Amino acid sequence: MTSGFWGAFVKKTRRGEEGAVEGFAALDRNRVEFVVVAAAFLWISWVYVSATYAIAATKGLWMDEALAVSTAKLHSFSEISSAIWNGAEFSPPTYHFFLHLFMDLFGETGALLAPRLPSIVAVYIAALCVYALVRPSTDRLVALAAFAFTLDSGLFPYAVQARPYALIAACLAGSLALWSRMEHRRTTMRAVVLWLLLSVSVSLHFYGFVAPMIIGVMEMLWLVTRREWRWRVWAPLLLALPVLAAWLPLGLHLKAYVLLDAMGSGYYGRPTLDLLLDAVFQSLVSEQSGALLALAVLALCGCACLARRFSRRDIATAEDADRADGSNISPIEIMCVALFATPFLIFLFSLCFSSTFAVRYVSAASLFPALFFGCAVRRAPYRRAIGLALLPLAALGIDMRGADFSPGSMASAQPLLAKMKEAPLPIVVDAGMQYIELMAGSDPDLRSQLNFLLAPHSETRSDPTFENQVKRLAAIHSDFRVHEEQAFLAAVPCFYVLFRPEDTTGATLASLMRQGLLDAPLKAEGGIWLFRGGRGCRG
Repeated sequence: MTSGFWGAFVKKTRRGEEGAVEGFAALDRNRVEFVVVAAAFLWISWVYVSATYAIAATKGLWMDEALAVSTAKLHSFSEISSAIWNGAEFSPPTYHFFLHLFMDLFGETGALLAPRLPSIVAVYIAALCVYALVRPSTDRLVALAAFAFTLDSGLFPYAVQARPYALIAACLAGSLALWSRMEHRRTTMRAVVLWLLLSVSVSLHFYGFVAPMIIGVMEMLWLVTRREWRWRVWAPLLLALPVLAAWLPLGLHLKAYVLLDAMGSGYYGRPTLDLLLDAVFQSLVSEQSGALLALAVLALCGCACLARRFSRRDIATAEDADRADGSNISPIEIMCVALFATPFLIFLFSLCFSSTFAVRYVSAASLFPALFFGCAVRRAPYRRAIGLALLPLAALGIDMRGADFSPGSMASAQPLLAKMKEAPLPIVVDAGMQYIELMAGSDPDLRSQLNFLLAPHSETRSDPTFENQVKRLAAIHSDFRVHEEQAFLAAVPCFYVLFRPEDTTGATLASLMRQGLLDAPLKAEGGIWLFRGGRGCRG
């Protein structure tokens, strides 16, 4: 009997020792995974910061950024509001107020980086929210890959722009994170924060209603699939409507300017099927690097499934069933459905109401690829290996975005502009977009040389948007030199003409050529051509 007792005791002790060894091994694996994730997180973050800094600190402001920054630089909130009312911008003044205060912190330093810094931070915050959304249902490495995909998504171009679209995406990502947490715990504080995020989104841009629209679609899907009414979600949505209504008079007033621009046969923002397809591809697939990542995900998942099928050991874990539900769609799946529908819903709104559509209006839907990846891979075999293998691809995509960018009109024109300072003749800029960009990025001496000529009354531009915008800005900014063509030709005998072939909206160069008032091109550098013209400056 003693031997039997002793044998049972030894057997139990051995089992305890084996359990302790397994526990320590699992603890070591968790520690190793944590260290790997932390190191990869810092690496991806560094690649993102380096790539965005390389662009934001050097690339010239493009037209929409020039409009935002020049408006935000006005002396007071009242001047900013007045300028927007008169067509300097087509959004509520909230973003410009914020940019005005933010740029004051930097003073004259960081003229290009400072107005873009909020967008860089906003996309990073959106990526952190995506990590928080994916992590509860899968492993750290998969969530980290989703974080990296967000930084390498269609949001990246907006991270380096002084525009509100990245901030809207951050508001949406924060709203999604709050919404997902309300599955288990709903508090009044979360409802208040959700309302604040939705209100900020609709106040940043007229298309900022994309955030409450997506949350509303998601909550309707929740109501249909779960048959549960959650007032702490519906209340913030309903209370965001008065905020949206407060900006409605300004929106209706500015719509008159938009309709004037849309009268041109070649209006760039007319809602078309081509624009919709472009928006779907750029937001839901994320251009070339996103397509490559999608193919890599499919290939790795396929290999993992084959490996699992032919493996002798069962690698399934209890974690595979954590989010399994035979009857209900999961929160992250609801998010994917709503985000996928976003480009189509915004296009329908543009077609029926606003008469203008652009890819940037649906940029917030670029959260879809990362969330869809997390949804698709969360129960895949070898998902840790898949996430780890995809991290270098995402980092490479981010790095390539930072290395492959156009310097912009101002940087391209700098060599020619520097030479023209030696012979300070007036400079006529052919296209309205380039004129606005050059006026925003030039020093006062050069600004005094720049001129824009209106199209003759006998001619009509196929897309008058940029000429109309120059005229509106000339009524706000006293240093904008805008002239009728014939009056300028009569007063100025000799001048330069700056022309960029890719700008198809300009008409001045063609008009001067028809009148025989241009010499052959003097120089061509960086995609910019320089002509000399005028009635008293031939030869």
